[in-house]
Amino acid sequence: MSEKKQLLALEGVFHIPDDPSQPPHLVGSRCRACGYTAFPKRAICPSCLGRDTMEETALSRRGVIETFTVSNVAPPGFKAPYLQAYIRLPEGPRVFSVLDAQEGEVDMGSEVEMVIDKLAEDEQGNDLIGYKFRPVPRG
Repeated sequence: MSEKKQLLALEGVFHIPDDPSQPPHLVGSRCRACGYTAFPKRAICPSCLGRDTMEETALSRRGVIETFTVSNVAPPGFKAPYLQAYIRLPEGPRVFSVLDAQEGEVDMGSEVEMVIDKLAEDEQGNDLIGYKFRPVPRG
């Protein structure tokens, strides 16, 4: 029997530091010409169409839920029901993500933070690792 592996679900959209005391972050890009910030990172600025103006940048780990839904049907590897949301980051990008929460634990406007964790399993039973957001504890 083969050993279970941890595989990245998406490459290049988040960074996990070698130092465990440093938090992971999403990787975006910021335009030197107009200041637009994008996620995921882009080669051409979607705002001013500047070429060679986008610089890789670390994005905030916290954001606010703009809208969310409960998914009662899950793709292979996921378990239903689960929550999906659009999260607005302070730098401006809107990020689509799975929420590590149950229905009733979040609402539009809730503050959430990004974590790196298991998202699903592939056909061989390996863990697919990626980013998701969870509620920031209140109080």
